Amino acid sequence: MQWLGLSLTILLAALFIGTWVWTLRRHAQAGGMFDWARPRVARLELPCSAEGTRELIYDGLLDALGTRTPRRKKHRDDFRIVSHLDGDFGPGSARFRFELEPVSDSRTRLTISLASQSHGGETGAPDPAEAPARVRQVDRLATWIAEHGRGELLETRWGRP
Repeated sequence: MQWLGLSLTILLAALFIGTWVWTLRRHAQAGGMFDWARPRVARLELPCSAEGTRELIYDGLLDALGTRTPRRKKHRDDFRIVSHLDGDFGPGSARFRFELEPVSDSRTRLTISLASQSHGGETGAPDPAEAPARVRQVDRLATWIAEHGRGELLETRWGRP
């Protein structure tokens, strides 16, 4: 009868440890519970100047996301462009941040980030339901820029830029 109690204890411990390991692996693959509150970030390295990278950004916003925005001649190396998220989030629901870091005259490192906003740009708490849309938008724009700019997509992740 003692072996029954011992085997039940081992079974429960294995079940607990297995569930814990499964949860940790799922968290590592899919992200954390509060990732929706963090910015979605993509980092690229492109074989063009900062001005060429800006042109790629504007072309990518139009072709990949359908966002029309006037091309400004005077941009700093850190600028924002208002766009929209796919779905029922409304216009102005996405505010992309672009950071250009010239590596040389012919190479630029680009960081794209899209932070969580409140519903449609209004004041209020951020919407966790917008996280999948932010992932799609940032990943689609970063992939488009990497392909058309003949660059390299270094990483996409949750966190600070």
